[in-house]
Amino acid sequence: MLVQRRLSIRGVLDAALEGIESMLFVMILTVLAFMVQEMNITLQLAEFVIQVTEPVLTPALLPAIVFAVCGIYAYATGSFWDLAAVITPVVLPLALALGADPILARISPVSSG
Repeated sequence: MLVQRRLSIRGVLDAALEGIESMLFVMILTVLAFMVQEMNITLQLAEFVIQVTEPVLTPALLPAIVFAVCGIYAYATGSFWDLAAVITPVVLPLALALGADPILARISPVSSG
């Protein structure tokens, strides 16, 4: 656009700053999601969830329950952007511990948003 002289340098800079401004919320949310993920790893949340749910949860129910929990999480936070970073480190080890299909368990959070 600048080469074809459709936009001035000022117009290009304004458009770039507008784009950065529109993505600022997503960038902050992503950083916060990775902070929550690090806390989950430090607190060993995945191991705790496996310990608590393994006796009562079947591999067939895992995708439906993950779908429901992720849908509630996405609705409660108002965003789907951070869901994969927070939920995946818990869901994949749980699926492997239960003997469920890890691909199906990974698709459940993605499809719930």
